[in-house]
Amino acid sequence: MVSKKRYIIALVIAACIVLMVICKPADKGKPYNDYFAALNRELKTNGIALPCIIIDLDRVDHNIHQMNSILKAPLHYRIVTKSLPSIELVDYVMKKTNTNKLMEFHQPYLSLIIKKFGYNLDILLGKPFPIQSVQEFYNDFPKSEYSRLTDSVQWLIDNKQRLSEYLSFARNNSLKLKVNIEIDVGLHRGGLKTVEELNELLSIIQKNKDNLEFTGFMGYDGHLLHIPVFIGSKEKAVRKEFEQIMKQYKKFVDYTNNTYPELFKKKLTFNSGGSSTYVLYHSSYVVNDIAAGSCVVKPSTFDFFTLKKHLPAIFIAAPILKKINSYEVPFLERFKWLIEWWDPNCRQTYYTYGGGWNEVVEAPEGVVVNALTASPPNENLLPNQSMLNGSLSTKLEVGDFVFYRPKQGDAIFQFRDIIVIRNGKIIASWKPFPERF
Repeated sequence: MVSKKRYIIALVIAACIVLMVICKPADKGKPYNDYFAALNRELKTNGIALPCIIIDLDRVDHNIHQMNSILKAPLHYRIVTKSLPSIELVDYVMKKTNTNKLMEFHQPYLSLIIKKFGYNLDILLGKPFPIQSVQEFYNDFPKSEYSRLTDSVQWLIDNKQRLSEYLSFARNNSLKLKVNIEIDVGLHRGGLKTVEELNELLSIIQKNKDNLEFTGFMGYDGHLLHIPVFIGSKEKAVRKEFEQIMKQYKKFVDYTNNTYPELFKKKLTFNSGGSSTYVLYHSSYVVNDIAAGSCVVKPSTFDFFTLKKHLPAIFIAAPILKKINSYEVPFLERFKWLIEWWDPNCRQTYYTYGGGWNEVVEAPEGVVVNALTASPPNENLLPNQSMLNGSLSTKLEVGDFVFYRPKQGDAIFQFRDIIVIRNGKIIASWKPFPERF
């Protein structure tokens, strides 16, 4: 009986060993490819010693070219500044795309943008502002400029109460505010769902022409690329749902045109789209205004089939402070020989200057953030040191850089400097917007 038990135990142990060998991870480590090797040398040659954001203008130009080839008249491109939060970067994209149309999400940045670029702007808000924020915005400028400010901004309205508040503000300040109405085309993040709701708002606008001007609709389709697909093609499902979104949008446009034709006398803004969906639009749809920002730099959460022709143009670079030639995690010391044998990608330990950003490691291949020691993304907001692991094949040394792709373009906010490169060389240092909110 005892020998039978020992036989079973030995069999189980042998099976576990075989399973470990079969499941043993391959060495995923590689040195930098040519692109990141050159970038690593350039940063070191220029004495860069702090974590920084890198913007590759050659890749930005490539992405803008892709966008310009699709967004042709009567479609107009609107820059989402939240995704490109740098005055210099916004200025660069404005010039490259020949647009003065911006989408803004934050009152201090709305003021900043106008003070920087002047009043010859068409700014559509990406979310409704509390009426107190509207007051703060106007307080940032002398009263003599109020009429010029009014020409520059389309305020977003999502319900009757907000429209009433804006109307009272306009009357009290002898203003005529431009108002764009948010409609729900499937995202369900607010906005009007029915033409009955729309009728109430349009009626108020029409009766108060001295203080309110209807400028169009905003119906964001940000949910589209996240459609669940269990059977069949993701692309087919996306395109089918997109047609439903356009039908919903057209319902609001047609109702307004038929019921309040006088409101259609001026050119209107029918805004939708986003970085992940702009490629789906063409002139046969009622939408004529496409907002996008992230597709210009393509952070990692925008690896959609719609952006397969776009290139990543934004990176985080963090210098390596320490290199330890073993797997060093507290309380696992007695097992590190087994861990290193089983997974060759744990043979090296690196500590970088800073870390914990919402990102994925891009280069060198095979380097990963240690999951046992990592804080949740953005938990530690002041740069400390982050533990990563890699194989002997990565060939990294102290002073080299680990390159990440941020998940969103607004990661720019977390850094002091934006290192701008062209043809692999540093050509400028830009600054992010002054504060993060």
